[in-house]
Amino acid sequence: MRLDRSAVEAFVFFGGVPRRLVPDNLRTEVATPDLYDPKINRSCAELAHHYGALVDPARRGKPKDKPRVERPMPYVRDSLWRGREWTSLAQMQQAAVVWCRDVAGQWACRPLDGAAR
Repeated sequence: MRLDRSAVEAFVFFGGVPRRLVPDNLRTEVATPDLYDPKINRSCAELAHHYGALVDPARRGKPKDKPRVERPMPYVRDSLWRGREWTSLAQMQQAAVVWCRDVAGQWACRPLDGAAR
């Protein structure tokens, strides 16, 4: 997760902010990775502080740190992207919003205790 404008847009879309944000160890978010005391970049830390969230970066090369995020990606790729073409970014974004609401949002997710994806 990149903690920038796209994160803010996601918070607005979903109507809330998770208590714990788990970004990859990108330089834009994590200045110095460390298992016990990672140094978070100022802008990332300010954004998380503003929303009252904890930034807890995933460990490098440990995909099991983010299984809830990584596991649905093949579903998104196959259900939303495969076989479709868009002529503009705005058209793609509108299709993604409709897909999130009308397709993915209708399925109960077992790891999330039955909540919609």
